[in-house]
Parts: sequence; C-alpha cells; structure tokens
Amino acid sequence: MKALLWALAPGGGHFCLGETEEGLAYAGTTAVLLGAGQVLEHRNDELGRGDEVNTPNLLALKTWELSFFTTFRSALETEGIEPREAGVDDTPLPRLALAPFQSAQLSDPYVWGAALAGALTAAYEARRASRHLGEVERFELLGGTFNRDDGAGLYGAEALGLSLAAAVGEEALWRGLLQTQMEAIFGAKYGLRTTAVLFGAVHTVKLDGRFSWENGVAGGLAGYYLGWLFQQSDHRLARPIAAHFWFNAAAFLTALALDPADTPLQIGARFEF
Repeated sequence: MKALLWALAPGGGHFCLGETEEGLAYAGTTAVLLGAGQVLEHRNDELGRGDEVNTPNLLALKTWELSFFTTFRSALETEGIEPREAGVDDTPLPRLALAPFQSAQLSDPYVWGAALAGALTAAYEARRASRHLGEVERFELLGGTFNRDDGAGLYGAEALGLSLAAAVGEEALWRGLLQTQMEAIFGAKYGLRTTAVLFGAVHTVKLDGRFSWENGVAGGLAGYYLGWLFQQSDHRLARPIAAHFWFNAAAFLTALALDPADTPLQIGARFEF
C-alpha cells in the first residue's frame, strides 16, 4: 500500500490518507520524544554517563511502530474493507493500551504465566549479582542523581511506561499487521513461525545496543508464544499485549530488586559501604 511507504516517516501514512490530526499526533509525539532523547544524551555526555539506555528514543521508536498498524487499518477502511474482514483487530487504541489492566487479562493464566517467565528470566540473569536494592545509596538516571527511594520510583515509572509502549507498539506491528499478512501468504502455521523468527532476529540487539544471540532465541520463543495467543484469541491483540506488558514489567522490576547495578535500562547505582 502506498500509505505504508509514507508511514516510513512518522505520521506520513496518515497524512497520505488525508488524516491530518492523526498524522500530526504521530509526527508531533515522535518529534517531542526524539528531542527529549537528544537532551538526555547531551546531559549524560556532560556527566560522563555513557551506558544508560535512552528511553525517550525507544518510546519514539514504539510510537513509529504503532503508526504502521494504525495506517494499515485506516488504509483498509479507505479501500472499503472492514479490518475484521481482513483478520485485523479493529479495537480502538485506548482500549488496546488498557488491555494489561482489564479484568479479563488480569485473571488470564496465560498472561500471568508470561509475567512469571519475565520474573524468572531476570532472576536467572541476576544469579551472580553481589549487591541488591537494599544496599543502594543513590541512583543515577535521566540526567540526575536521586536517593534510593526516589531513584527506584523513577526507574519503575520509566520501566512501566516503556513496557506499555513496547507491548502496544510491537504487538500492533508484529502480530496485528505482520503476522496477519504472513498467515495470509503462508497459512496459519507457517505465518506464525515466520513472524516469530523475524521477531527473534530483531531482538538479537538488546536495549543497550549489544548483540546477543541468546536474547534473539528468547525473542523468537516469546514471538511464537505471543503469536499463538493472538491466534487463540481470534486475532485480537488484548491478550498478547497484556502478556507482553507483564513479562517486560516483571523482568524490569525483578532486575532492579536483585541486581540494581545491571538493570535492562543500564542506570547507575552507587552502593553503601
């Protein structure tokens, strides 16, 4: 579709479809986040902090990913095709964003199984940690220095926000758009497998930019699980979004508690002597 090519620029797909408000929302949000990312990077350069993951830049990426899905959905409607007829979830975005907190998802064992997997994964990676959260004196993150409680709270807010953005943006793009198209081409079984392999390949690059084949394998398995949930839910996104969010959130918060010196966001931790 022509609109998807235009969507390579933030908001471009919606502008192409004549949806000016949506285009401005995506373009503006992406610009603000990228600007904040530049400020954070400059501040950390001044302070000599080179390891912290640039969360505003990641949020901008997730916003861009989401715009592909919403462009695709709008393009179908412009062509007179109901999204559900094409196997595409037509749930409004606000409801998708609230999916992890809906009662149906909070009581779903497959969602909580993902949360348990996230916590266990982080615990395994922290198995050799020598210092825990209770020994932290201060945290260095977001261009500032904070005491343990304030820093942990900021990290938690940052982690939960990124978890939600990743869950909604990635599930909308990978399951809501790509998997539906792969299934249309290759069938349900091979469409799921193809999408999972691609999802794993992308996740060979960790949040801090380092290559990790183990992360890629884990990403591929997660992609298969989330894609299977998507199929089992009649190609609705709520369950995979919820499972994705709670996996990430559990992993982020468990890592902070067990190994604050090596969290996924690579914030600085200074310990009591």
